[in-house]
Amino acid sequence: MKRLKLYPHQESARQAIHNAITEGITRPVFTMATGGGKTVTFTEIAMDRGQRTLILVPKDDLLDQSRNTIL
Repeated sequence: MKRLKLYPHQESARQAIHNAITEGITRPVFTMATGGGKTVTFTEIAMDRGQRTLILVPKDDLLDQSRNTIL
């Protein structure tokens, strides 16, 4: 999978998730405004972890967006 360039606010969210995991939080959650780059951010977090990741989305257009970002 391709690595993505994160904006500063996305990198901050990525680091916060990694810190939470290090502190023992097993299911961290993050939020961003519409257009903030959630798909890009969670893709990078999943790739950092090197583990299989299940991504659930409520609509087909979000599925397409996620697929296009990841692949």
